[in-house]
Amino acid sequence: MVGKVTSNEKASASILPAIMGYSRYESRNEALQKVAAALAGNEQSWDGNEATRWGNTLEPTVLAEMATRLSIKHDPAIDYAMVHKSIPLEASLDAIGFGLGQTVETDPDRGIFVMNENGSIVLEGNGCLESKVTSVRPEDRPDLARGPLQLQAQMMCAGYSWGAIGVLYQGICLRVFL
Repeated sequence: MVGKVTSNEKASASILPAIMGYSRYESRNEALQKVAAALAGNEQSWDGNEATRWGNTLEPTVLAEMATRLSIKHDPAIDYAMVHKSIPLEASLDAIGFGLGQTVETDPDRGIFVMNENGSIVLEGNGCLESKVTSVRPEDRPDLARGPLQLQAQMMCAGYSWGAIGVLYQGICLRVFL
């Protein structure tokens, strides 16, 4: 885990759920207030809470298990922001996955869920890997605030054609959503 590398002075992939009205923890106005404060030089620092600290602690484990299940190599040492070419949007990746053209299909027994019409995806080239840890019950489709919007923004900023979210539910059930 490298930590936050995006600017607070514009939108980032991680605050898109709030901007779009899907966050349970932050309103659109609160997200805008944080950006405005950063632009004015009055950023508020936040050290996280117990849940975010556990998420940070477990992130390397979640990413490694995702890579194993997807049969890919990955690099979690991403210390730079991915900046969108034409809109004011940045993304911080938890890791980059390296696809070698393998096809991955939905396999609930292995905790793999491909979120498209045909249930399969080809992992060609680089992809965004995002780690989440939550106390909610396992789900077959992640809540929009639990990574899908963030992952789509990461893919847009990085220019990658695939991405995966690894969600560790209740500390005992990992699901990988592509």
